Amino acid sequence: GLDLISGLKEVGCSARIDYAEDFNKSANENINIVMRGLKPFFPKDHSKLNVLYIISRFNTISDYEISRYDCVLVGSETIAQQMQKKHKNVLFVPQFTNTDRFFPEYDARYAHDVLFVGNAYAGVRPVVKMALESGLDISVFGNFWNGKIEDKYIKGIYLF
Repeated sequence: GLDLISGLKEVGCSARIDYAEDFNKSANENINIVMRGLKPFFPKDHSKLNVLYIISRFNTISDYEISRYDCVLVGSETIAQQMQKKHKNVLFVPQFTNTDRFFPEYDARYAHDVLFVGNAYAGVRPVVKMALESGLDISVFGNFWNGKIEDKYIKGIYLF
């Protein structure tokens, strides 16, 4: 959210962060961007352009929730294509990383030739499967990997 605000300000937009309890109280903005979290959130002021940005938990988003927004941005091209079959207001916008905030400060404890950080909610992620099939010595950090890949590839649940 902070990086989105920063990027908007760089191109001359006025922007601020409101948390859910204050969101519908904003008076001066023309556009509301909701970065979807765990729970659905429905904007009440439809005189503004209301944008929903979804980067995860795609299976928790209902058609009704999508219909409440003027524009829906989706961080997965595959999911965006699926949603576009039912909704004309869906666009693919890749997730982004601010390299000023997230940068590779070298720490030998975390040195890996091939690193994957992410959870295995619905099974082995395709990129992890491809790495293993290619014989790469991948290091995996995340939840729900036990029993899905060999233990030797699982390096931890969380990576600072």
